[in-house]
Amino acid sequence: MTTDDRSDRRRAPRVDTSYDGTLNKGTDKLACRISNVSRIGTCAVSASPLNEMALVKVQFRLDDEDGRLVTCEAAVVRCQRRPDGQYDLGLFFTTVSAEDRAALDRLVARGLPIGAPKT
Repeated sequence: MTTDDRSDRRRAPRVDTSYDGTLNKGTDKLACRISNVSRIGTCAVSASPLNEMALVKVQFRLDDEDGRLVTCEAAVVRCQRRPDGQYDLGLFFTTVSAEDRAALDRLVARGLPIGAPKT
């Protein structure tokens, strides 16, 4: 296992995405790119770091038939600087509506989970 391979530690399957999103921490609003999603969390790429365990409000629009805007709260569980100078922010959802959770489940179900063998 390499240091970048976390697939065996995942509690829920994730799928690659490329959604524009926002992270709100208090009055600060950060633009981000949602690079992967699961039913319990996401990885957001941001130009700014956030402290681990900070609570943020996350918003991003799915590419489903409804173009659903997912809005939830999350805790920052990982902040890692990338070679390009941006930051990977591992976010664990703390509050998600039942409707948004169902939409995330549909998104994951229609994609190839990260780390799954390709057939």
